[in-house]
Amino acid sequence: MTEEYSKTIINQMFDEWESFIVAANKNPTFRPAIMEEWQRCKELGVSPHHINYVFLTEEELKQKQKDNSKLIEVAKPYMEHLSLMLKGKPHMIVLADKDGWIIWVEGTPYEIGGGKIGLDIGANWSEQYIGNNGIGTALSQKKPVLIYGVEHYCEPCKACACLGIPIKIQNDKIVGALVISVPVEYAHPGCLNIAQACVNSIESHLNFIRPNAKNDQVDKLLATASLLSTTVHDIKNPLTTIRGLGQLGSMVSESDKERKYFQKIVDNVDSLTDMLNGLLGIFKEESFTPCSLVIVSQEIIEELRPVCNVQNINLEFSADDNVQIQLQVALFKRAIYNLLKNSIKAMPDGGKISLNIFKEKGKVLISIEDNGPGVPPEIQDKIFEPFVHGRQSGTGLGLYMVNYAITTVHKGRIWFNTKPGKGTTFYIEIPFVQELDPTVDK
Repeated sequence: MTEEYSKTIINQMFDEWESFIVAANKNPTFRPAIMEEWQRCKELGVSPHHINYVFLTEEELKQKQKDNSKLIEVAKPYMEHLSLMLKGKPHMIVLADKDGWIIWVEGTPYEIGGGKIGLDIGANWSEQYIGNNGIGTALSQKKPVLIYGVEHYCEPCKACACLGIPIKIQNDKIVGALVISVPVEYAHPGCLNIAQACVNSIESHLNFIRPNAKNDQVDKLLATASLLSTTVHDIKNPLTTIRGLGQLGSMVSESDKERKYFQKIVDNVDSLTDMLNGLLGIFKEESFTPCSLVIVSQEIIEELRPVCNVQNINLEFSADDNVQIQLQVALFKRAIYNLLKNSIKAMPDGGKISLNIFKEKGKVLISIEDNGPGVPPEIQDKIFEPFVHGRQSGTGLGLYMVNYAITTVHKGRIWFNTKPGKGTTFYIEIPFVQELDPTVDK
């Protein structure tokens, strides 16, 4: 998409927004959806001049928050992100449960009259109490809604614009709603896409949560990866441009000092790209597929062999009779790739790496052995935790992803032995299905 075309699209969007505001101010019910909402409000007996505010007691609010603790925990980082976007402007980012009770708030509620109009934590904003609004209408209609100022049925709400999006999990079950509320003069159509992206990420995270999950770092990482996945192309495109300009600058520079500066740009872009790939690769949904473990391993080796040749590393591979195994292939390949790449990075001056596959009592045992410097003693006990790494340039996600892929996804085991100055061997044990039929085309 060219820059000129992008500007044209943006200008059209703002022109349409301005036309919408003019039309809404002339006739608040010119949109059929708003007319239907006002009709529902009349049928529910809602007064346009007097709002029947309903609040939870302190104990009831605590119980509501406890019942929705996972929803709050997952949504908070996104709410804080949205609030940061609106910094300097009066705003509220509101989280409600499936029944319209406000259970969490970020932003500056009292700058937009939140307390005065009952838009406060512990209040119920269902349509039957408040009329049409971002929370109640999104929940009742089960879809995103935008209600601009005068489109509100009740007079106290007309000073604000509300964008509400229901939060759904499996089978379209609604568990809550996320709402952005700002004074009408600060309403902006650009909020819609980022708010929807946040809700999509919240839904992905909630759908992915495992029973009895107790690791807060894992939950935070899931939320981060999910949010990044919604904007990965937008993030990577400018990174590619920055890297290309850095390489170009390095090539045309006239001094070593300038070349070093440009190379630092390239190296840092590569580091950030690796981190993005690590985050996005960990939790990408994939189905299990029967495949040859030997063929999968050979593909990984062929990918890494050129790097090994450059670094004078002897990469060896051996395997017992071929076995067919159920794998999430892309995830498993990335796990083995990460282990091999760690060994390669640990031996910049050359060495030896051996990848071996054995069958053992209904299971497959994989070993990856190198003669590098070994795992530093200070990180050996926490090597599979996120953000733990032995290299200054590492992201600390590679071995966390390996552990997750092997133990959680493939129901296997992983462990290692290491000796300082002599090398490290990682062992992986996973169940296999059956031996491949030798007549099958491999």
